[in-house]
Amino acid sequence: YGLSSEIVNKRTEDGLINFNDSQIGKTTWQIIRDNVFTFFNMLYLVITVMLCIAKLFNNLTYLLVVIPNIIISLVQEFQAKKTIEKLSLVQATKAVVVRDGTKQEIDNTAVVLDDVVVFKVGNQIYADSIVIDGTAEVNESMITGESDAILKHQGDMLYSGSFVVSGTIYARVEYVGNDNYIEKLAEEAKKQKENKSELLRTLNMVVKIVGIVIVPLFIFQFFGSYGWTMKWDYENFQSAMKGASGSVI
Repeated sequence: YGLSSEIVNKRTEDGLINFNDSQIGKTTWQIIRDNVFTFFNMLYLVITVMLCIAKLFNNLTYLLVVIPNIIISLVQEFQAKKTIEKLSLVQATKAVVVRDGTKQEIDNTAVVLDDVVVFKVGNQIYADSIVIDGTAEVNESMITGESDAILKHQGDMLYSGSFVVSGTIYARVEYVGNDNYIEKLAEEAKKQKENKSELLRTLNMVVKIVGIVIVPLFIFQFFGSYGWTMKWDYENFQSAMKGASGSVI
């Protein structure tokens, strides 16, 4: 008979539907922030503004490296984000469910917990379910890596992402949305894991040291050439900026 319309509506209101709302990876703003608004880019920006004030445009050649580097980083991360968003191991869009004693075809995202669903040859399983009637062979290679079909009987578990290769079965939905086993696997695959290599740790330490030293270095070198007076001298400013910016860049 399946679930009644009243129970389905209640399940839907409670959010017990087969919809994955997890946000994996960086947002567009996070990608822009991490690649544009970095410490060194902000330092480049300050130096660029000061060089423009000093009209030392010939000293801006470092931008030929900085700007393409930012653009390449942004393009690579946006391409990675696009690829991650396409990483979905469940491609089935339609589901056949039994509700109020009749079969209905609905979107798989409208399937609710405890729905009675029907799987037949060629169908992809879109929600972890328990077989309640029938027998079928299921290919679970996307989950286990094994290509051999597994025979499923009453009481056996069906995992989302697998395919029915023979037979027809009725099953009760056990997990929906983010709780599905395949979604947990996909979430782990999409996570960005920090590289713990010794080389990266050493480079990070060098960058931190340089970041701490570079600002006072610029200040002392600039005022060492310009003089520690607050009196404005444009030609002296040009000369001080030329030496200090070259060293820092």
